[in-house]
Amino acid sequence: MRWWLQGGIVGIGISIGLGGWAQVLRYPAGVGATPFALATDYRALGWNPAGLTHMPLHPNKGWVLGAMEGGVSIESSVFNRADLWDDLLNREGNEQAWSGLGSTGWLDQLSDQTLSVQGEVLVAGSSRKSPNGKWGVAYAARQSFVSEARFGRSTLDILTAGNAAQVFDQVIFADGDTLFNQANWTTEELSQILGGIDLDGDALASRVLGNTELGFSWQKSHEIGVSRRWGNSEGWQIHTGLGVKLLLGNGFFRLQQTEGALDAFGAFSNGFSIPRLDSTALSPSLSGIRQWGPVGQGWGVDLGVVFVHPSGHWFSGSLTDIGWMEWRGERYRLDVSLPALTGFSAPGAWMDWMTRAMDPATWFQVSDSEVRRIALPTTVHLGAGTRLGEAILIAGDMSFDNGKSLGTDGLRMGGTAVFQLTPWLRIDGGCRKLQGSNLRIPVGFTAALGRKHFEVGARAGDLQALWKSSQPEVALYLCVARWSF
Repeated sequence: MRWWLQGGIVGIGISIGLGGWAQVLRYPAGVGATPFALATDYRALGWNPAGLTHMPLHPNKGWVLGAMEGGVSIESSVFNRADLWDDLLNREGNEQAWSGLGSTGWLDQLSDQTLSVQGEVLVAGSSRKSPNGKWGVAYAARQSFVSEARFGRSTLDILTAGNAAQVFDQVIFADGDTLFNQANWTTEELSQILGGIDLDGDALASRVLGNTELGFSWQKSHEIGVSRRWGNSEGWQIHTGLGVKLLLGNGFFRLQQTEGALDAFGAFSNGFSIPRLDSTALSPSLSGIRQWGPVGQGWGVDLGVVFVHPSGHWFSGSLTDIGWMEWRGERYRLDVSLPALTGFSAPGAWMDWMTRAMDPATWFQVSDSEVRRIALPTTVHLGAGTRLGEAILIAGDMSFDNGKSLGTDGLRMGGTAVFQLTPWLRIDGGCRKLQGSNLRIPVGFTAALGRKHFEVGARAGDLQALWKSSQPEVALYLCVARWSF
């Protein structure tokens, strides 16, 4: 069987067998803070497809398989506050306690703050390099999600107090009484409140959500790539690569200011799980059948190149995510009153807030069908690297995108040093800087075990947590199963 067909069949087979497994951010273990400059094998897909033939981390490997790689990142401007961590970790000397805050106290602390939760799962990956090193092919299947929010005060008030929120001037009780809102209800009184009314009638979604931005996306991707090396191993080399991806979306929600007006759009499906029979009402129509599958489809193209000097230094560049995603969903009406609401949870349960906030049913009662095409966040990447002897590799890279799409950073840059301590153990560390955010120091390790070079690894998002009083991001990436031959 030809080498390229052999690698492709194995990759597809793992994808089918492990379709239920899940994985985080595309910063895998072993690359420090420079996922672009050190993008190799199937991990190069989405960063630089030219890395299928240029593989500085393991230049002598021809076949790499992977599965069950993934992690998650939680980032918030609130996390960058030392008083929060002082109270959370019960450190002495904290000037402000969060644990005893009431509803109003939480509103004061969290209003207009940002929160982002991102994750990615590599379900399966396979890459194969030809025996002469001139050609490389790869396949990868991933699932990814991103959730971002900036809560305005009125939105948080609704999430914590429901119908008793301060946005309502009056509240309606179960016995029919309507009383002015004093924002000091007892637990028993809160359970009796049926609805809230402001002076102009029921509170409108546009009024409550006016200073809030919400976003959620869940997608599955199938990516293939091919790379070609030009030149020989003794002189200059040029590696060129092309990657193509099919995107299938199962959930999307976006509430944001667009051209001065508030816009809300969402699309959700049961995706690849067993659908609910009543969701299609056993309808043979096209609209009924669509509910059995994804509600978003799209395509993307990646282009990459690497220039390698005879001494081993390399310079690389790529253009990724050239394409679009089309969602079949609903545009929500903001000029109608909110649905009946109750307090969702204790003020400190922020993950419950995120879950409820990303559910359109929390805010909207009326919607209109709409098909919306959204451009992918096209990104420019630049990188370089070199070896210092046999045991040390250093690299640097930067990426630019519009910073307005879900999961984008605007400007990202980083530097990394990789140390091969033993034939079976490699550690890496670096510095990563995001636009408008603090410096991060990710660290990780990769261990190769056995004759077949079975690999495991892990990467922590920021080592500064060991000596700083606060950190804006909590992130962990794990590599559970990977083989290189």
